[in-house]
Amino acid sequence: MKDSSIIQLAKRDGTREPFQGPKLRRCFAIGMNACGYEEHLAEDLVRAVWLHLKEWPEARPPRTEYVFRCVRTVLKETGMRDVARFLDRFRRERTARRSRVRVARDRRGDSPPRSWQKGQVVRTLQKRFGLTRATARVLGNEVEQRVLGLGYRLVSSSLVTELVRNELRCWGLARGALRVGSDARFGVATPAEE
Repeated sequence: MKDSSIIQLAKRDGTREPFQGPKLRRCFAIGMNACGYEEHLAEDLVRAVWLHLKEWPEARPPRTEYVFRCVRTVLKETGMRDVARFLDRFRRERTARRSRVRVARDRRGDSPPRSWQKGQVVRTLQKRFGLTRATARVLGNEVEQRVLGLGYRLVSSSLVTELVRNELRCWGLARGALRVGSDARFGVATPAEE
């Protein structure tokens, strides 16, 4: 898809990012695979959403929540209501899992555990390693999947740090991974950052 980078989306946290066709395709593919549809059909659905967003009339960019509503509409209009329901449920469950996880600092006498925040991991990866936002978000997503996959309600900041180190190593950034100290505050927002 050409020119997809010119379509900016407003994220929930207030930041902006360009529309990413491959990311949306993965979203469609997750639901389509789960419901028994051919994954290759996702490309046409992504194109339909992209064409709609390309005609966005407002000065402010569309919000990611709006894009998700577009996804559901496209699925329903193409006879894939079951995929739309699956993605709704998948999104709700992921949000619920995120809200249950707390991150505790390893140092004694520190503040109580804080809510898990993938955005904090992304910001740290950008600041400490000079990664682009897009790359940091990919790594942040991978770390979040590992954290949520554990099923724990409380994780230590040192565990999150180790998961980040491993992810950096997997992506060929091992030298940078060694610079992450055990006191890194991945997933923990300080009051000034909230």
